[in-house]
Amino acid sequence: MLVLSLLMISFMGFAQDVPAIEEPDFVGECVVIVNNEGLPLDKEFCQIKTKQNLALALVDYEKTKQEIKVDKPEASVRANAGDVQLIVRAVDNNSDPLAIVKVFKFKKGKKDRKSELASYDLIAGASKNNQDLCKFKAKKYGESSYLITVPNMGVGEYGIIVSNPNTLDEKSLVISCFGVD
Repeated sequence: MLVLSLLMISFMGFAQDVPAIEEPDFVGECVVIVNNEGLPLDKEFCQIKTKQNLALALVDYEKTKQEIKVDKPEASVRANAGDVQLIVRAVDNNSDPLAIVKVFKFKKGKKDRKSELASYDLIAGASKNNQDLCKFKAKKYGESSYLITVPNMGVGEYGIIVSNPNTLDEKSLVISCFGVD
């Protein structure tokens, strides 16, 4: 009887760690947990831009950069700095979340937010995965979502990309965005 009571207490303690928040409706949608409430993140269609320095190209030196650009300087959904928890809906929650979920920090400008994907320098060569990625821990949540905890998030603008491992050709890129104050 004592063992059963201890098990019940431990399960109740675990249940209080994460408030009962419904999974987002659609694959790729995300919510941030603020004050025990799930706030849906802004969804932004982004542009993928490739830039080349024309002045350097004229003297036969090539430097090219590919980046994601969102045309608004900051997200409307805000969280507090520190450990940030998110619920991210995926196709299922059987895949390794590190393989399909990317949480990254934007570089904020006056009119937009940007994140560099890759660059190419004639001398230095190609460089990929230049995004300022955030490390996180994840647990299965509900039927097909993940509870993601990003420790020690600093002030800034962030984006989340959820890829579908069952699809090889994703036509457009939608980013879920939030800010940390």
